[in-house]
Amino acid sequence: EFNNPLSSMLSLSTSLLNSSNDEKVTFIGQTIQEEAHQLNFQINNIITAAEIESGTLDLQISPVDFDEIILQLKEDLKYPIKNKNSKLNINILSENDFAYDREKVYRILINLISNAVEYSPNESLIEVEIFEEVDDFKILVKDYGEGIQEEEKEKIFNRFYQAHSGMNRAHRGQGLGLSVIQDLVGFLNGHIKFDSKINTYTIFEITLPKLSKESSLFDDDDFMFSDFNNSSEF
Repeated sequence: EFNNPLSSMLSLSTSLLNSSNDEKVTFIGQTIQEEAHQLNFQINNIITAAEIESGTLDLQISPVDFDEIILQLKEDLKYPIKNKNSKLNINILSENDFAYDREKVYRILINLISNAVEYSPNESLIEVEIFEEVDDFKILVKDYGEGIQEEEKEKIFNRFYQAHSGMNRAHRGQGLGLSVIQDLVGFLNGHIKFDSKINTYTIFEITLPKLSKESSLFDDDDFMFSDFNNSSEF
């Protein structure tokens, strides 16, 4: 029920940006667009968390086109990245596209990258690497930000938990991102681990098992491959 109003807000903001060179109109259009993207991001996390909590999460298999995913990430995260002048370097090292649950892979990626941008200083580098192994594929996201305090490491996957929470917290969001990531990775029978050093770096590593054609999750028409090898930076 939220999707249509948000789509209308995004369409309206795009129309404003394309219809006028007036500085005030441009500012209004960009503000509407930025807030609509942020609201859409938070609503999707809330919906995903609710589906996980209620046990209604479904596996939807489709080809995962990482080129298309990168384009969507650029659009959905353009304001956080622009506002902090972050440099996002994405490397995809694989011989094959994947048949997988595209939306869950995307939600894992956008939450990892959004967190990395949020907890990094201005003009910081965010590194993303996606590569395949024999039986699985991995997603690595590394930032060079504030790191995770030792006493917080056992709490970061708790739902609604935020580092530096309270009246003076500087970070936006509802504290759902990492809990959603962990639950989605578990739903896909994968694994997540992380390493962090204060004021130096944080790296998250996601391992997701490949889904074979013999798996009961697949019908014959569900399994598709196409070659790609891509590196993208923005």
